[in-house]
Amino acid sequence: MPFQIIRNDITKVKADAIVNTANPNPVIGSGTDSAIYKAAGEKLLLKERQEIGEIAPGQVAYTDAFHLDAKYIIHTVGPAWVDGNHGERDILHSCYANALSKAAELSCNSIAFPLIATGVYGFPKDEALQIALSEINKFLLSHDVKVILVVFDRKAFELSGKLVGDIEEYKKTTDRRTEMITLKRPIKEYEPKAVAFKQEFIENGETTINGSELLDQMDSYDEWLKSVTENISPDTVNPSWVVTDTYFAFDEDDNIVGIIDLRHELNDFLKDFGNSGYSVRPSQRRKGYATEMLKLILERARQVGMDKLRLSVERSNEASVKTITKNSGKYERSFTFEGEEADVYMIYLD
Repeated sequence: MPFQIIRNDITKVKADAIVNTANPNPVIGSGTDSAIYKAAGEKLLLKERQEIGEIAPGQVAYTDAFHLDAKYIIHTVGPAWVDGNHGERDILHSCYANALSKAAELSCNSIAFPLIATGVYGFPKDEALQIALSEINKFLLSHDVKVILVVFDRKAFELSGKLVGDIEEYKKTTDRRTEMITLKRPIKEYEPKAVAFKQEFIENGETTINGSELLDQMDSYDEWLKSVTENISPDTVNPSWVVTDTYFAFDEDDNIVGIIDLRHELNDFLKDFGNSGYSVRPSQRRKGYATEMLKLILERARQVGMDKLRLSVERSNEASVKTITKNSGKYERSFTFEGEEADVYMIYLD
C-alpha cells in the first residue's frame, strides 16, 4: 500500500483512522485538536473522550470518528518541546509507533496523521518529520496499510518534498493565515529577527512591547535571552518575578509576527495585569494573529495545569478587547493605571 505526504486539512481526508494530536486531559484544545472536534461533532466526541480520561504523552486511545469520513479517531498526546533534552524525541517516536500499532489492531486499511507536536507544542518541524518518516517506514515493512501524512503549512510541505517524492498539494479555498502561527521559545538563533521585530516598534513610535518580558527595555539580546530562560524554571526564576513562558509567534514563512508570555501565577504586582501579555508587530496587525496567539497560549496554560487565565486591557484598546472576548474572556472588574481605565477579563479553561 502507498505512503503519501499531502498538504491539506486533515478533517477533509478520508481514511479508516484519523490521528488527533490530543490534549492529555479530556478537553478541547487548539489547532488540529479543535478542528477535529468541530468536524466530528464536539458534543459527541467530547463525551466519548471524557470516558477515556487522561492520556499520557506518547500513549494513544481511540474513539468513534462520528461525522468525519473515517471509522476511528486515534488520540495521541505529543511532547511539549523544551530543549530536546527532556525525552521529547522518544515521546514523539512513541506517538507514531503506538498509533500505527493501534490502527493495525483495529484492522484499519488506511490511517492519516498530522505532523504531531509541531504546533503549540513547538517541536522543530524538520526533526518531527524525520521521526514520522522513520516510524512509518518501519511499520510499512511488515504491514499492508495506506499511511497518509497530512501537513498543513508550506514549510513542512517543502521539507517533506526534500525527503520523499510521493507528495501532493491540495489547494485551499480559504485564507488559513492565522492557523499557521507557531509559538517558539526564544533562542540565540532568533536574534536578528528579534532585533528587527523590536526595531519596528521603535520606528512606529511605540516604547512598550507587551508580553515581551522587557525586550523593549534591554539593549542586549543575550541579556534578555538569559533572563527569559531563567524565568522558565522555579529554580532559577528572578525572585521579583514569577515563572513565565515567553514565546515568539512565527508565521509560515518563519517571520516573527508577535510575542506572548504566560505567567504561571500572579504576585501582588501582577494581580491587576494578569497571566499573559502579547504584542503583534505593527506591520502585521488586523490580520487575526493576536486571537490565534492567545488561543495557543491557552493550550499551553492547560498543559501546565492552569484552570483559568486573567488578562487586563486598556478599555480604549478595542482590538485587544475583541481578541480576549473571542477567546471566551468574561469581564470581571475595572481598575485605573497611570490615568488609564483598564478592564480585567477571566478565561476559564475547564
